Amino acid sequence: MNFPRLTRKNTRWKTSWTLLIIFSAATAFTSGIVWACAWYEPDDSSVFSPEYFVDKQYSAFFYDSDNTWYDRDAREDAPNQYDNNARYNQETVKDWDGYLNHQLPRETLQLLLFGTSRRGLDSVQKKLSGTLATLPPAYAGVTGFKGDVQKLKNFISYVTIARRCEGFAVRDTWEAWEDKPVVKVDATLESVLKNALQQEKDAFIQQRLLFQLVRYYYFQDRFVISAENKDQVKPDSKILVLYSKYQNAFPQNLMYYRTLGYVAGYHYYHANYGVANYLYSLGYNYSMDMKIPSKWSFHPQEEEDWNVTLQQAKSTEEKIILWHMLGMEYDAARAIQEIIALDPKTDKADLLLTRLINSREGSADTAKTDIHKIDAVARAGKTAKPWLWNLGAGYLHYMQGDYKEATSFYNAAQKQMPANNRYLAAQYRLLNILLYVEQTEKIDSKTEGRLTEHLNWLANLRDQADTVKYLRFNHAVSHVASVLAARYKKQGDVVKALCFNNETEYYSDTNRVIAMERFLTKPEKTAYEKAMLRYYPLKVEALYYHRATLAMYAEKTDEAIALMQKAGEKALYELPGNPFNGRLNDCHDCDHEAAQKVKYTPLSLATNIKKMKAEIAAGRDVYRNALLLANAYYNITHHGNARYFYESVIISGSYESAGLEETYRTMLTSCAIAEKYYLLALRNAANNEQRARCTFMAAKCERNGYYNWLDTQPDSARGTWDNPTLPPAGKYFRSLKADYAQSAYYKEVLKECSYFRRYVNTGK
Repeated sequence: MNFPRLTRKNTRWKTSWTLLIIFSAATAFTSGIVWACAWYEPDDSSVFSPEYFVDKQYSAFFYDSDNTWYDRDAREDAPNQYDNNARYNQETVKDWDGYLNHQLPRETLQLLLFGTSRRGLDSVQKKLSGTLATLPPAYAGVTGFKGDVQKLKNFISYVTIARRCEGFAVRDTWEAWEDKPVVKVDATLESVLKNALQQEKDAFIQQRLLFQLVRYYYFQDRFVISAENKDQVKPDSKILVLYSKYQNAFPQNLMYYRTLGYVAGYHYYHANYGVANYLYSLGYNYSMDMKIPSKWSFHPQEEEDWNVTLQQAKSTEEKIILWHMLGMEYDAARAIQEIIALDPKTDKADLLLTRLINSREGSADTAKTDIHKIDAVARAGKTAKPWLWNLGAGYLHYMQGDYKEATSFYNAAQKQMPANNRYLAAQYRLLNILLYVEQTEKIDSKTEGRLTEHLNWLANLRDQADTVKYLRFNHAVSHVASVLAARYKKQGDVVKALCFNNETEYYSDTNRVIAMERFLTKPEKTAYEKAMLRYYPLKVEALYYHRATLAMYAEKTDEAIALMQKAGEKALYELPGNPFNGRLNDCHDCDHEAAQKVKYTPLSLATNIKKMKAEIAAGRDVYRNALLLANAYYNITHHGNARYFYESVIISGSYESAGLEETYRTMLTSCAIAEKYYLLALRNAANNEQRARCTFMAAKCERNGYYNWLDTQPDSARGTWDNPTLPPAGKYFRSLKADYAQSAYYKEVLKECSYFRRYVNTGK
C-alpha cells in the first residue's frame, strides 16, 4: 500500500520538471530551479520550539504546515540554500579558487563562473592564446594573473563547455498553471563532452567533465524516452555505463554526490525507487548543502520498494538516515521507533519528534498510538537528550488533556535539563504555565498570586520587554488569556473576564462599561490586577467615548458632551465632512471633498446639537434647526457622511451595513431620529420648496429602513445584482408626487433619483 502522509504540502510554490531530481539538476556550478520558497511564518498554534533541541543543519526541515521548507534565513553561512540555481555557488568559487592557488581575484572568478557569456569567455580564451590584445576592465584579474597560466586556460576551457550545457540544465521557474517547458539537449554537445573527458589529464577538471556528461545523458534519456520503456532500467544505458566506469576514480566530494544525484534521478524516472531513494540518502548524509535537494527528491512509493531501499544500506548509520528521511514525510512515530532501536544516542530522531509534536499542534489528531511510542523512548532514558523526550512526551499528553502524565514527564525533564540554558528554561516554563492554567478550575486570590509572575513574563515577551530567541510564545499568550477569561466568566466576574478576552458585546450595556471604567480608574491596584490589565487593550478614554456614542444615539446630548470632554483625542478628531449638510443623493466622497468653512469634531458636533435643540425648545427658527439636526443624525448613521463618528476601537466600521457588528447594527443603521427631525422641519416649513425637501429626506430614511430590514432576510429575497429587490414607494414618495409636483425641488429629485423617477413613471 502507499505510505500515508504525515504532513501536508503547500501547493502554491513554483514547480519544474526537475521535481524529483532537484539536487542533481544543476548547471556546471548550480542546481536547476524547482520552486520558490514562500515567506515563513511560524504556525500560530505552536509553542514547542525545535530550535532548542535539533541541530541547526536540520532547520530547513522543521515542521511548517504551510511551506515546504522552514525559515529561509536559518543559515547565514548558506544564503542560497533555497535558490536551486545558486545553492552551490559558494562551494564552487571556493573549489576553483583553490585550484588556481588563489591567484585570480574573487570578483573576477565569480564573474567568469556566473556572469560571463559564451562570447565573453571566447574573448578571454583569445587573450590567453595571444590573439586578442586587451580585455574590458572587469577582466583585469585575467590580464594580471600571476599563477599557473595553463591552469587558467584549463579553467576557461571548462567553463566554456559548461556554459553550453546551461541551455538544457538551467531552467527558470514557472507557475503551475503555465505550460510545462520543453527540454531539448544539443545533440552535438555529446561528442564535445566525451572528447573533453577522454583527453583531459587534470583530475580536478576531469571530475567536473564527468558531472557534465552524466547530466547530459540524464536529460538526453528524459528527452527521448517513450512511455513503453519508462519503467525499465537498462544496465547498458549511457549514464549507467559511464558512471560505472568512473565511480571510483575521484574523491567522494560535493561534485561526486552531485553527479550521483543524476544517477539517482535516472533510477527514479525509470521507477527503480528502491535504488534511487538509497542514492538520494547518501547525498543527504554528505553535507548540509545537499540536504534540501536530497530530501525533496527522496520519495518512497510502496512498502516493497522501501524494503529494497533498506536492503541497500551498508551500515547502521545508513539505515538510520533512511528512517530519518522517511519519518520526515510519512509515519514519524514508526521511524523514531526504528531509529532508537538502531542507536538511541543518534540525533536523527530528535528532528522527527519535533515534527511529530509540531504537526499535532492545532490539529484534530487525537490518536494515542504515536504517543505511547514516544512515552517508551522517554521512559527508557537512553537518548542523548532525555529532557527533549520527556518534554515532548509531556506536551503530547498535555494536548490530549492528560495533565497527570504531562506533569510527570515535565518533572522528569526538569531534573535532566542542562543548567544555565535560558532557552530550555524558557521552553520548560512556557509549557508549565500552559499546564498550570489548564488545571486551574477556580481562580481565587491564592491562584492569582501564583499567576502574577507568569502573566507578567508572558506580557514581557509579547511586548518585547524580554526576548528569548525562537521561543514560540504567541499562542501561549492568547491561550492563557482565553482560559482565564472563561474561568472568570464562569465565576461571574465579567470585568476580569473582559480583561483577558475583550468582547465587543460587553460594551452594549452601559452599566458594564461603567464597571470597567471604575476598575481602570481604581487608585490602588494589586500586583495581580496590574498584571491582568496588561492584557486589556483599551484605555479608559476609549470607554468614555464609547459611552458618549451610545448617549448620542439615545439623544442624551448632555451626557454625551460630558463624556466626550474626558475622551481625549478621539472626541477632538476632525470629521471628514460637514455633518450638518444634507444632500439629495448620498455621496460621502463629495461631502468629504467639499470646501468646509467650519470643521467639526465629535465634541463640537454634540455641542452644536445641544444648541439647536435649545433653539427648538425656545421656538426659535424651528425649521432650520430641525433640518440641521435631522441632517446631523442622518450623517452619523451608516448611511451618512460621518461614519467616523461611531467608528472606534470598540465599534468597527464596515463598507456594507451587513458587515457591522450585530450588537450595534440597528443603532448605526436606523434613521428614526433623523426622520423625526425631518418631519418636525416639515411641520414648520414656510413653503412648498422646504416641504418638498423635508418630504424627500424623510423618504430616504423610510427607504433605508426597508434596506435595513432586507439585510435580515435570506439572500434570495434581495434579488440579483442586475435585478435587485427595491423598496415599495412608501408614503413619502407618494406625498412628494401628490403634493409638491410643481416645486423646483421636485424636478431636481426627478432628475437625480432614478428610484423616484421609476415610481413616477410606473407607480411602483
